[in-house]
Amino acid sequence: MADQTTPPRPISAPHLSAIAIVSLVLAVQKKEIASDDNKLKVTTSGFWVKRSDLNKEAALQAAYKSKEMYVMVISDAKSTVGNMTLDSIIKRHAIVCCKK
Repeated sequence: MADQTTPPRPISAPHLSAIAIVSLVLAVQKKEIASDDNKLKVTTSGFWVKRSDLNKEAALQAAYKSKEMYVMVISDAKSTVGNMTLDSIIKRHAIVCCKK
């Protein structure tokens, strides 16, 4: 007798709107955002987008604008870092940080 398997049933979500379904997909979707030279990469949810207007010194920039969340990667030569603290880095690069 041949193996009879039942095909998977489609997921039905009549109580979710199309916007909610798209949001759910974007929330679980993994998205890789890379610097222009492809040396730096971050993996985010699907809501994040690559940006280039946040900080002129940043090698990699991304934003999740509706949540006002941003990421910027600024490279410094290891020899210049020394005993820098987060506060001194923020001052050095004129970064406006961090809404709480």
